[in-house]
Amino acid sequence: MAKAKPVPPAKKHIRTKATAPARPIPWEKYGMWAALAVVTCAFWLLYYKIFDHKPDMNGDNFAYMLLGKRFVAGLGFTDATSRVLRPHIHFSPGYPAMIAVFIKLLGDSQDTIVFMNGIMMYLSCLLMFFISRRLTGSQIVAFVVSFLCAVNSYLLRFSTITMSEVPYIFISVLAIYTFTRAVDDPRGWKSPWLYLSIALMAYAYYMKSNAIAFVGGVGLYFLFMKDWKRALIGVTLFIALIFPWYLRTKRVGSSYLSQMSYINPYKPELGKISFSTMIDRVKANIVRYSTRDIPLNIFPEGATAEKASTGYVLLGIVIVGLMIWGLYRLKDIRLLILSYLGGSLLILMIWPTEYGFIRYATPFTPLVLLLCLSGIQGLAALVLGDDRAPYAALPFLLIAFAYSDNINQQELDAQQPLPPNYENYFAIARWAKEHTPKDATFSARKPDMFIYYSDRLCVGDKPSLDDKEVMQFFRDQQVDYVVIEQLGFASTGKFLVPAVQKNMDKFEIVYQLKDPDTYLLKFKR
Repeated sequence: MAKAKPVPPAKKHIRTKATAPARPIPWEKYGMWAALAVVTCAFWLLYYKIFDHKPDMNGDNFAYMLLGKRFVAGLGFTDATSRVLRPHIHFSPGYPAMIAVFIKLLGDSQDTIVFMNGIMMYLSCLLMFFISRRLTGSQIVAFVVSFLCAVNSYLLRFSTITMSEVPYIFISVLAIYTFTRAVDDPRGWKSPWLYLSIALMAYAYYMKSNAIAFVGGVGLYFLFMKDWKRALIGVTLFIALIFPWYLRTKRVGSSYLSQMSYINPYKPELGKISFSTMIDRVKANIVRYSTRDIPLNIFPEGATAEKASTGYVLLGIVIVGLMIWGLYRLKDIRLLILSYLGGSLLILMIWPTEYGFIRYATPFTPLVLLLCLSGIQGLAALVLGDDRAPYAALPFLLIAFAYSDNINQQELDAQQPLPPNYENYFAIARWAKEHTPKDATFSARKPDMFIYYSDRLCVGDKPSLDDKEVMQFFRDQQVDYVVIEQLGFASTGKFLVPAVQKNMDKFEIVYQLKDPDTYLLKFKR
């Protein structure tokens, strides 16, 4: 029998560690974080550079603070300058209500309230990144939009004062962002993003009436998408949320609405506006906003306080053209933005030309930047193709250098002391807090400022050339003290000083400051 061949032992299987497949570097994710880091550093470095610990000399700052304090004190939305509890009819309640929350949580330091505006502006810049990326499909364009918002000298300026422009920007931009989340949510009308976005749009209306345009945008968008249920829910909820304010305005009135009916709110003797004068107002506002105020928010050079240069007019036309083209190219929700911007600008067109300051266009600067850069992206796509088109936005980062002069001036202003006339005025108010009865009543120009520092009732002044009317105003308002200041307002020298000089026996100087002369007079009722 043949001998069997030996079977060789089986080779021992040696396990080797499997090599993981190489993962691609997530450049999109890293690019997003790098972009947000640059925006963050740019904003906070500039914000620290220009932050001013002095109060802004615009009296609205103090009015907003006092209205917020009255909310906290349980007095509701009422005038701080009235002897009786009277509904306030000048400002909207949205920002004072926000201030009241800040005061309850953080205290009533004006620096703290101002810093909260800075935080809201910073968050608005970040939100504009995500909105721009969503609507243009480009992270590069989104970065340029967000960066230019962060370094814009006007937006930075408004983020360092107690005014409603920056809170309005934050709430409206947040409303647009949450709306983009709502339209993508497969839950449809059950999406919490939908209800949050509508609530934010309504709250924006409680800050500025321009936000009424949101309701048209919501309705148009969902109707165009044939989403009848969400169209009905969105419009109905918005109207329901703003209806209480409509009822209040109808009951107690609004100073803005009444002032709009005059040819010139500062000269009511010129009479009420007519159809022809309204047409003239609209024409003037179209020219002003398109060739001056909107371009000036983007390029802060080339325009004086009253008129723009010829080149600046052409720039305004280019910006408007880019906005229209950029809006056309936006992905999704362009009907919302069209309705919101178009409706808001329409309201500004019928606003008195005397109110046509640049700050009325400032809240729309982030969206103007988005639409312009979307337009530039669209033009570049015709030449470079869609893939390379976003890179055409990068050269526009150089716009940041146009803001340097304004920012340097703001830094210089922040380092300066208070002007002597305001220093004396505030010193008089502080003296009154320490040396006059708690229930004393004062008459002074800029009453909100005086109340803020004196913690005393101040009822303003009486603009009349008849000294008897001025004196009767003091008696009717039970005025105990009168302040003669040199803040630079013509009404003091035109109305108050002559009335006091004709009735010197009725007054006694109780406190006086020099350079410039500022007086606190005791009125002998």
